[in-house]
Amino acid sequence: MSAFKSLRVISLSLLLTLGFFKGINPAMNSSPDSFASAADMPVVADFSATLDPPLVKKFDFMNSGIVPMWRYRRDLDLIDDLKTQSLRVDLFWGEPQINGWTTEMISGSADDLRFDFSEIDELSRLLKERGIGGYWSYCYNPLPLQAGFGHASHPSNLEAWREIMFQFARHFKENDLRPDYHAIWNEPDLDIFYNRPVEVYSQLYKFGVEGLRAGDPDAFVGGPDLAFIDEWIDPFLDFVEENQLPLDFFAFHAIGVSPISRVNTARRKIKNRPYFDTTELVFSELNPSMIFNSPQAPVVRYTQAALILDHIARLVDEPDIARVHWAQFMDSSVDTLGVVSLDGHRRAAYNAFKLYAMMPVDRRLVEVSEALSALASTDAHTSSLLLWNRSRSDKRLSVVMKNIPFARGTLRVYRIDEEHGSYFENPASEELTAVETYEDVATSDLTWQGDIPDHGVLFLEVSDGSGASELNRIEPVAEIIRVNRYFPDRSKDSFAEFDRSAWIVRLGMGSQDFADSRLGIVMEDLPSALELSFEAEGERRNLDANSLLGLRLDYAAAEGYSRAVLFHDGLYNPERDAKEPWGTERQADEIVELDDLSLMRLEPSLFAPEGWSGRLILTLMMQNIGAATRAKVRIRRAE
Repeated sequence: MSAFKSLRVISLSLLLTLGFFKGINPAMNSSPDSFASAADMPVVADFSATLDPPLVKKFDFMNSGIVPMWRYRRDLDLIDDLKTQSLRVDLFWGEPQINGWTTEMISGSADDLRFDFSEIDELSRLLKERGIGGYWSYCYNPLPLQAGFGHASHPSNLEAWREIMFQFARHFKENDLRPDYHAIWNEPDLDIFYNRPVEVYSQLYKFGVEGLRAGDPDAFVGGPDLAFIDEWIDPFLDFVEENQLPLDFFAFHAIGVSPISRVNTARRKIKNRPYFDTTELVFSELNPSMIFNSPQAPVVRYTQAALILDHIARLVDEPDIARVHWAQFMDSSVDTLGVVSLDGHRRAAYNAFKLYAMMPVDRRLVEVSEALSALASTDAHTSSLLLWNRSRSDKRLSVVMKNIPFARGTLRVYRIDEEHGSYFENPASEELTAVETYEDVATSDLTWQGDIPDHGVLFLEVSDGSGASELNRIEPVAEIIRVNRYFPDRSKDSFAEFDRSAWIVRLGMGSQDFADSRLGIVMEDLPSALELSFEAEGERRNLDANSLLGLRLDYAAAEGYSRAVLFHDGLYNPERDAKEPWGTERQADEIVELDDLSLMRLEPSLFAPEGWSGRLILTLMMQNIGAATRAKVRIRRAE
């Protein structure tokens, strides 16, 4: 294990002689050369060197509709530590012998539909209390529309299907329980869930989204939650565009296959279709394992943690993958895929997601040997380093943590391995706790030495003890109706991300001199004044007529968006002609130059047109200002 543990058996005098001990904290302030051996692998994290993209918390979960409500009541508190923003559930209509609902949500007949929203409302409220949005996959064929052919059949009456979608969307809207995502069906490309071709499914989608948008014009709609049949993608996208249907998100799965191959296929098929430039790509199910129906399966072991971190590290680098829903949060009762077991225990997989959730969002440089993988991040109060070993052999490390942004703090060391953080191997270790703690240490070139086993995970966290964090949830600034995203060129690594819980937007150009990074928050119930602070990094350059860092307000009236105002701090060209993908969809009606964007107080009503409905799109924008530039924008209610 670590040098710190082994040193406890050595006498104090020997520690002093070897230079491992200074004050009461062994090795904390010595240079790495004071203990590193030729066999040690160096790890150097520099918390002053920014790396893009940031470690956004876009890794969420899904559950099967087999999970009953009593298990949500028992176990949903466990999701609080994972920084989850949405939970997907395939509602599993039309198969009461299998699904987890005590009563069917839809009964009666096609001509006399009856609805029981009690359990889906309860689940919606449990999620809303935690700041988590629902992702409902409306499937499968409900009993009144089966015509004797089972849950995988096509609805016998598409008008009735549209009415079902209308009733659900209207109900959620009227009861302030809107899910973040409305998806039409689940894995329609698999016969066990839908036994018709893509052309028939496309009609199902059409009637479904028409019903959803009639019930709630703001419903965020999409699908198809494809399993793996790529031949469905082109004809489905063709149909959506030809019929001018909404597709806010395009969702697909990767179970037991490379997620990157699935991303590349979806991106290749959608990227040259401007109609879909505002369509999110979403992994609605992801798990690399195909062996998941045994209590001894790899997914329940400590080795799963390192595999999960591989996927997180790879997918965080894909900015147009807006959300990733891990399969699953809870065991469904027919598998062991859950990060929470059937009897409510946290597995090593859970702890892998928890460690990532603990990391600040702003990413920093870490240098490691190819035998290791690593992520590092910091804010003003916490610096963290996450390491995992997939080299097939144990490794001994010499770690240096440079340029931590506070002078003294507490170092905590966490592990996931056969002894720690894995309920399967050691039931006493289920709860992730620090295995080493060193208080009040000097953080200048902080050093640590220890080992990491094959497929083990090691997490070093240094905090100043203030409890302050940019991960902390704040009271909502306004009501979020939806978040608009824009992907005019999906081959670029520029990014625009919004943390709904902390109300922080992060924009970045990545490695691109020319890119359009923007994100629009559609809001209502605004305060009288907003406070926005821009924290910009990098050398901003005026490269063309569309170079800009700023914000835009689009005001809605009864007949649509009628006025737009653009704010900037001098980097702006009146010849600007960039496409405006939402709001008025034209250049701003008023341009306001500010002395400084670093801190501004904004009263939206001062710029509003007559007849303003109270709805506003707040768009943060960074375009064509040079590689390695970025901005972090905090949005708050003004005092």
